[in-house]
Amino acid sequence: MDVRVDSGPQDGTILVTWIPVTLNVTSTGNKIKTSPITGYAVFADGKRVTDVDSPSSDHALVDLACIGHFNPKNITVRSKSRDLLSADSTSVPVPASSRRRNKMEGGRGRLANGYRMGGRGARRGARRDISGQMVIDHDEDNLS
Repeated sequence: MDVRVDSGPQDGTILVTWIPVTLNVTSTGNKIKTSPITGYAVFADGKRVTDVDSPSSDHALVDLACIGHFNPKNITVRSKSRDLLSADSTSVPVPASSRRRNKMEGGRGRLANGYRMGGRGARRGARRDISGQMVIDHDEDNLS
C-alpha cells in the first residue's frame, strides 16, 4: 500500500493518506485467499492509533497529542477485512515539524531556545508563553 504522511491542518496533527485497495490478498502455502476490505488501521511506531471503518476512505487525521505520551517517528497503515489485518505498509516517517516538542528540552528551567521561564525578577503582570516570549497584560501595567 502506498502511504504518505504530511503535517496536518492544526499544530500537532498529521494527515496520513493512501490509495484505497479493494481486496485483501493472503496466501497460505500454495493457496491464495481474497477478502473484501472493510476499513484501515493506522499505526504509530507499531501502536494502533486510529481506525477508519470505510473501505473507500483514503486518509486519516491523527492528533499526536491524543495518542499518549510518546513521540512517534514512523507511521504504517494496514487494511482490514472484518477482524483480519493485512501486513504493514511501508513505514513512513512523521515530519519533524509535526512532532511534539518537550517544553523544557534545554535543561532545568530552560526552554529549548535557552530562555528561562519565570523566575526571580519577572515583571509584575507579565508572563511567558510556551515559546519563551514575554507576554504583557496591558490591563495591569501603565504603559504611558
